Amino acid sequence: MHPVLLLSAFLSFVVFLELIATVHPLIYCFQKLNTLSHERPLISRMLIQKTDLPLTDILCLDRIQKNLSVTVSTIRHLRRSGLIEGRIPNIHVSAVVAQATASKAEYIRTRAQDDAFYAKLIIDYLTKFGKASREEIDKLLWTKLSDALTEEQKSKKVANLLANLRRSERIDNAGTRKSPIWQLAEKKVK
Repeated sequence: MHPVLLLSAFLSFVVFLELIATVHPLIYCFQKLNTLSHERPLISRMLIQKTDLPLTDILCLDRIQKNLSVTVSTIRHLRRSGLIEGRIPNIHVSAVVAQATASKAEYIRTRAQDDAFYAKLIIDYLTKFGKASREEIDKLLWTKLSDALTEEQKSKKVANLLANLRRSERIDNAGTRKSPIWQLAEKKVK
C-alpha cells in the first residue's frame, strides 16, 4: 500500500476515534494510548484472554495500572463494575483484576490495610519493647503502609493512628510534644 494512502487511513481512524470519544466517554481510553510498558507488557493480553471484559474497559485498566490519566466518568464506570478501588488520584485495580493478571502481590502492596491492622502493630511493639519514639514507630509502619501514599501522606497517617490510639486511651505520650515517647496507657481503676 502506498505510504500516502496509509497515512490517510490512519488519520481517518484518529478522527473517527475523536468523534466517538465525544459520544462515549470510555472511548477516551483509546486516545493517547501509550505502548505497553516494559514492566507489565502482558496486562491487556491477560485480561483479554482470561476475562470477558469489553476492550474499552481493558484499555482503561491498562492506563490505570500505568498511572496514566483517565476521565472521571470512566473511573465511575469502572468502580461500579468493581474493577478498580481507591480514591483519585490513588486508583488501583481491584482484587478481581489482580487475580486475572497475576499481580496479586502488587495489589496487596497498593491496597491500604485497615487502621486496626496498624494499631495492632503499634500495640504489639509497645507490649514487647515498652516504649517507642516517633521515629521507631515510623520505621515499624513505613514499609507496611500502601505504596500508593506519598511520604507526606504516610507521615500524616502515622500521626492520625497515634492520635486515635491516644484518644481511645490505649497509649500515652510520656515525652514532650516535640519528642514524643509512646507507651501503653496504664489502666485507671475507678
